Amino acid sequence: MPVLAVISVLSLTPFARAVGSQPSSQARSDPAPLLAAVVVEVKELGRHPGEDFYRWEFFLGEDDDDTNKDIHAVVVIHEAPPPLRLRIHITNLERLPGRPTVRVARTTRVIFAARAGERLAVEKSDYAEKELVPVLESLLKAIRDKKRLLRLKDVPRAP
Repeated sequence: MPVLAVISVLSLTPFARAVGSQPSSQARSDPAPLLAAVVVEVKELGRHPGEDFYRWEFFLGEDDDDTNKDIHAVVVIHEAPPPLRLRIHITNLERLPGRPTVRVARTTRVIFAARAGERLAVEKSDYAEKELVPVLESLLKAIRDKKRLLRLKDVPRAP
């Protein structure tokens, strides 16, 4: 098993386990390129019938089976009226004792972003600045994994 990243100095959070420890080639402090990649990837999935916005749900973690993941994310993209707005809700789920298939929401955090000129900028985030990039990297991986599973994109599986 790979070495785990520590997002919280005091303990390993579920996100730390989901993200892994390898630094990306992207700048670790600027979330704008990751936000832009999330928008592109989610828009490729398309809209649901009858909706004038993009809304998709993802589970974050290492396992291919979403039933084994304890982090749930919802991405909503509004394009009209301009500017483009992005809302990401990330919920940590907790298994109920004695009922391993049932999970309840423990904490929910939100990231709001909007297009500012040519860039997406974070307007509000419940995550600390140092947590934001690993969160977005994990979300981007979950989106690409879902597209691979839906056979919408030929994405090679991560080692």
